[in-house]
Formats: sequence, structure tokens, C-alpha cells
Amino acid sequence: MTRLRCVLLVALPDAIALTSIGATQAVAVSETGYGGSFTSASMNAAVAAVSPGSGTSFTVTAVAVGTTTIRFTALNGLVA
Repeated sequence: MTRLRCVLLVALPDAIALTSIGATQAVAVSETGYGGSFTSASMNAAVAAVSPGSGTSFTVTAVAVGTTTIRFTALNGLVA
């Protein structure tokens, strides 16, 4: 018998709209059964910056008008 373990890395909220430059939004990241830390990266740092907060919380800050993807990665390799 093969057992599969399902894990899920979640970032909430999963979509944000910052309506002014300098506006911020907190994002919480979690993974089922994982107690480690996460890293973050903006795919377009000219549009939005992301910085770690406390615990598994991050802050996204609008830098300019545009769109980007923010990627969160657990140290075990899962990505949201």
C-alpha cells in the first residue's frame, strides 16, 4: 500500500489590489504540517516590494503602477 501525504502552501489573501503608491497589505503564509520559515520575492520589484513581518506574515508595498506576482517559498521547496 502506498500512502500519499497532501500538503498545501497557502498565502492569504491570495490576491490584492493596492490603489496608491506606498500602500501596504499584510499577507499570511501557511503550510499544512510545516513549522519552518518562508522566503518571499516580488517578480517585479519595480511595481511592488515584499518584506518579512513577524512569524509567517509578510508586507507587500506598492512601489509603482503595474502588476506583479509575489512568490512565497517554504524551505522545503513548496511555492505559493
